Amino acid sequence: MVIAVAWLQQNQRDRAVALFANIGVTDGPLDYAEAPPLSRRDQQRISVATTLAYHRFRCECSAYHHTLGNYLMLMHWIDERRIEMQAEGRRHWVPSVRDFEQAMRDCWDDLARAE
Repeated sequence: MVIAVAWLQQNQRDRAVALFANIGVTDGPLDYAEAPPLSRRDQQRISVATTLAYHRFRCECSAYHHTLGNYLMLMHWIDERRIEMQAEGRRHWVPSVRDFEQAMRDCWDDLARAE
């Protein structure tokens, strides 16, 4: 009886491993190279949501002075954060106003100020 139960448990474990292997589930976070690319539509939605979050940030944060250089610096910070989030398995990450505020704090010394 014990042998039969052990065999059954091993058989179920092997089936589960095979099932997860077929759908691409791994033990750790997905490797960035293994993940299928985002669809064009998903990329466009993320881009629009990022732009809207940036404009909300501009309206809400009186300390931020909008210039092309500041915009590019914050977007570079956001792109680096997006890469980190994708490495953690969050492929559809969209920055929020808080993320732009954090970017501003991290880049504060390099941002142009209003005169």
